[in-house]
Amino acid sequence: MKRIFYVLAILPLCFIGCKENAPVKEIGEEQIFHEGEQITAYSYLGKTIAVIFSNGQVSFLSDFDNTDAYLCSFGTVKEIDRIDYVPTDGWQNSVNLNVGDGYIFGWKFQHEPYYKYVRFHYIELIDKGGAKGYRIRYQTDWDPLSD
Repeated sequence: MKRIFYVLAILPLCFIGCKENAPVKEIGEEQIFHEGEQITAYSYLGKTIAVIFSNGQVSFLSDFDNTDAYLCSFGTVKEIDRIDYVPTDGWQNSVNLNVGDGYIFGWKFQHEPYYKYVRFHYIELIDKGGAKGYRIRYQTDWDPLSD
């Protein structure tokens, strides 16, 4: 009888830290972006809302007049799935890129009540002969409430 209680008492401890040690499922796409290239968040009739990489920074562009859009650094993360909520502060028009950091891009049209999100993880700087590239894993149409 004591053995059963001992097993039942120890069993929950086996699951502590499971998310941290669990195998990471592949989320989003991984791509190398060169200077001036972008992740398109939305495109309609030739107009675009996008995240753009340039000079060690990430910023956004919008061809639409009525758009609210901001970027936020999430800090150092191991994988994109560690970006699992939307911060309430720290939102800016552009942020510096740091290898290992995660980022969130939030945007909406002014007449819409809710923001749409893109999350991305800056994995590595590629610098071959002066041609810079940013290895990024990203997920467009990220819904933070579904994680």
